[in-house]
Amino acid sequence: MKKIILLLLAVFLTAQVFAQQGKFKVLAVKGEVKYAKSEKGPWEPLTLKAELNENTLIKLESDNYVGLIHQSGKTLELKNKGKFKIADLSKDIEKKPANITKRLTAYLLEEVNQYDDIMSKGNYRKNMQETGAVERSVEIMNDYSTEESIVDLLTEMNAITLISPRKSNVINGKITFSWELNPDIKEYKLYLHDRFDREVFSTTTSNTSVTIDLNELNLDPDVYYFWNVSDKNNPLSKSYDCAFLILNAEEQAKIQNDIKNIYSELEWSDSPINNLVLATYYNENQLYFNALEHYEKAMTKAPDIDDFKKFYELFRFKVSSLY
Repeated sequence: MKKIILLLLAVFLTAQVFAQQGKFKVLAVKGEVKYAKSEKGPWEPLTLKAELNENTLIKLESDNYVGLIHQSGKTLELKNKGKFKIADLSKDIEKKPANITKRLTAYLLEEVNQYDDIMSKGNYRKNMQETGAVERSVEIMNDYSTEESIVDLLTEMNAITLISPRKSNVINGKITFSWELNPDIKEYKLYLHDRFDREVFSTTTSNTSVTIDLNELNLDPDVYYFWNVSDKNNPLSKSYDCAFLILNAEEQAKIQNDIKNIYSELEWSDSPINNLVLATYYNENQLYFNALEHYEKAMTKAPDIDDFKKFYELFRFKVSSLY
């Protein structure tokens, strides 16, 4: 409930900012992009906090990039060399309504504002506690009196660091479990089990990920299943147990309908910025495996745009197993 209230507040505040500051907000910039508030100039470096009103012009050189979010919630990418007037860019966009994406892009913009504060050194431990990254195995931590000793304990126990989220809703289909490379381990074992520790699936691999089709396992909806990764030759060397819950048919149908609407509102193209919007939707619905896939896809499609990497870092910080 608290998360929903904060999200709605973020959407309201962002809408107010749009109303006061202009047609577009800047989500990402690559290169020395310039903008001017009118035809008369002067030209200034474009930043994430720039105000883009109807009279604003943006100038791109070769290999520049700008990712924009319109006040309607629509996304827009500028990649070609030239000058672009905000009033012209807005004409077609304003004719097309966007409901779901307006909420999602507002949340994206709020994360831009939060990034520096959350990821700063001074707030790292405080936020690590708030987001649940240090809330593991409380029973065995009671004898540890300081925060530093708890972190040391977690690091020692977590011989395999997971990339996949430690708790997530999932929908039927393929799901990828992934973890970081441990140079001391030659072969890993992925183990899935129910709450009674009865095996539902296991496999071994020398890679750092395994993809399985949940449809083939005939798992029950609305039930938590658990998984971990261990050293095949040393079962005591392993990750923490993580959990996922398969949504029921009604919930999955709603998700699929929302995704269809998002594709329609964005007039879907497989762009980095659209993948970020889709990742945000999955994140909002605690479908963290799907969110991770699209955050990674956004970075893969635009590996040289640092602003996109921030969203991935912030996501990992909030929901990953040990980050």
